Amino acid sequence: MNVRHVLAVLRFESVRSITPGRLLACALLMFFAPVLFAMIRNTANALSPAWWSVLLFFIIPEVTCLLGLLLWASPILSSELEGKTWLYLAVRPGGKAANLWGKYISAVIWTAMSAFVSLLFSLSLVDSDDIFRLLLTMSALVVLSCLAYGALFTLLGVVFQKRAMVVAVAYTILFEGIVSLIPAVINQLTVHYHLRGLLIHWMAINTAELPLPKETLGNEPSWQHLCFLGGYTAVMLGVSYLCIHVNEYATADET
Repeated sequence: MNVRHVLAVLRFESVRSITPGRLLACALLMFFAPVLFAMIRNTANALSPAWWSVLLFFIIPEVTCLLGLLLWASPILSSELEGKTWLYLAVRPGGKAANLWGKYISAVIWTAMSAFVSLLFSLSLVDSDDIFRLLLTMSALVVLSCLAYGALFTLLGVVFQKRAMVVAVAYTILFEGIVSLIPAVINQLTVHYHLRGLLIHWMAINTAELPLPKETLGNEPSWQHLCFLGGYTAVMLGVSYLCIHVNEYATADET
């Protein structure tokens, strides 16, 4: 893999992404959480700092990051096939890999940037005993969420290039939404489970306040969660890399 080629793709994607549609999507992601927190603060009864932390985690590292990556990571291959540019990338030395890594990094950066801005606005609306600790924790979870979910959606975009968004939404609802809350070993295969465990450890949340079975709260040490997320990201990206080199993809003119 040529780093210069990856940086070239990243630069091209960054320039191409500065469009009214992309900027509008970023703005919606940035202000979705603050508006929601303002509504919660004005209508709900007083919430404990632990519950504010949980809400912040669910809305920003989970929902906001997932929406951004759904828009920018899942169509990583379909956009090239529909634009009929895949053939040109495929015949260039290292073109496939550079496109994969460059677009993945671009999706992570755009999503993380939107989530960070949303986080900064949201922190002014939540109650916390240690706002600096909450900022550091949520920032770390945003990065981990973008890396892991970005790798997952990249793989789904490579394997199911024609229905990438549909499959990504279905997978997210089924596994990251439902399976992650099942008190069984299978929930440990989801990203949400490990991010939730890190939140509880890093914010020292009293699990007795949470209406969830202890098997779903990620009681393992933080290093185990970090190792899983790192390995998960590497495996997803590795399989994506293998798929684009092994599979053959037909453009619209060839189907």
